[in-house]
Amino acid sequence: MNSVELLTLNPKTKTTKEIIIHTLGNRWPLSAKEIHHALSREQGIDVSYQAIHKSIQELEENGAIKKEAGKYSLDNEWIDKSQSYFKSLSMAYKESNKFTSENTLKFNNYTDFPLFLGNIFNEPRATKDEQTHIYAIARHLFWPLKFSFKDFELCRSVGKNAQPHIITPASTPFDKEIQKYYRVAKWPEATIGADIQAEEDVIVQGNTIVQVSYSKETKEKIDKIYENVHNLADLFKFYMKNNSDGLAIEVKITQNEQLAKMMRENIMQKIKEARK
Repeated sequence: MNSVELLTLNPKTKTTKEIIIHTLGNRWPLSAKEIHHALSREQGIDVSYQAIHKSIQELEENGAIKKEAGKYSLDNEWIDKSQSYFKSLSMAYKESNKFTSENTLKFNNYTDFPLFLGNIFNEPRATKDEQTHIYAIARHLFWPLKFSFKDFELCRSVGKNAQPHIITPASTPFDKEIQKYYRVAKWPEATIGADIQAEEDVIVQGNTIVQVSYSKETKEKIDKIYENVHNLADLFKFYMKNNSDGLAIEVKITQNEQLAKMMRENIMQKIKEARK
């Protein structure tokens, strides 16, 4: 689900890529020169043709746009995936804060996936016993591989609004680095190197249960990244070199009050044992 984040279109912070997406959403197909004309003449964006052409190439590589007969338009598959993504976000933001009984989403990269989790859990969801905190067991601590520093504001917001408690058996260099950022973001608990098994990620908030499964190849790729990345500079170099897309991540979201309570208590117990 590449480049879904491009559709934020905040008027104050939108990037050249966002504007190109928005332009092609209104009128298509357009050549690179026509896109540059639309941005510079029609929208008053001060950007060179070379910069526009570079952004267009990156969008094409990411699968957001396609080129036919020398002209560009939005990619239909990307539009469908984006629609699915925002539909799931819409479910999360409804006043009732309820999903349907079961929803399954698939991600092919480790950027959209953790950002999606951050967005759907970025608010408290109370149960009958007023339990609003997030409790999670994960293979690794979550962090977008294509990291932007604005993403840290989401991390900070989740820490404030949902008070996450997360535990993982991993103790890789990157897990240690993420743990530091979680602390800066004031997450109540981020325990690494715990004596637990975590083949599947489980996240519980209120009556919402999120179960995350990975293909064998995806686990291997993610493990390799976390073993080789020691800081955000390493992450940038590693991502640019390897472009770790093509993953297989399945996210299952269910609403079940009794099961959520049982899972939450189980995770709370494991966290308690890891503190000893």
